[in-house]
Amino acid sequence: SFRTTGVGVFFGDPVVHMAPPASLVPELISSLFAWIPIESLIHESRQQYYDALGESGKKGNSTYFVEFMLSVISNALNMYELNVNKPSVRLSEKEQTILNLIKGNSRITIAEIVEITGYPRSTVTRLIKNMSDNGIIERVGPKKNGYWMLLPNY
Repeated sequence: SFRTTGVGVFFGDPVVHMAPPASLVPELISSLFAWIPIESLIHESRQQYYDALGESGKKGNSTYFVEFMLSVISNALNMYELNVNKPSVRLSEKEQTILNLIKGNSRITIAEIVEITGYPRSTVTRLIKNMSDNGIIERVGPKKNGYWMLLPNY
């Protein structure tokens, strides 16, 4: 069964995270797992499934079986690219070119991007700022010895 009350995470007095209302939990869990082909994944690893059931039976607790099922679910989630937090930003051709250069060399400088692409420095700077503002890339460290980081979920 699912929780029946509200729950939150506190840091001292302030709430830093509030979970969805208890009344929504069954629907949220159902919709989360509706698209995962659990039966197919278990079928593909049926020997491990039977081994986990057997081991749980021998030990008298469900730990092995629960760990097996969690690994099946984890593997299923890893098979799919989750786009939940992916920015809905459509990159221009120039932005995509710059992003590809950054992916190829995280320490590339603006001057090198200008030289390679032939784009004006002001254009490169503006496009990098747009990508940074949209959560696609981030500059880590100083201008001289820093690097570009592609942000997660992009």
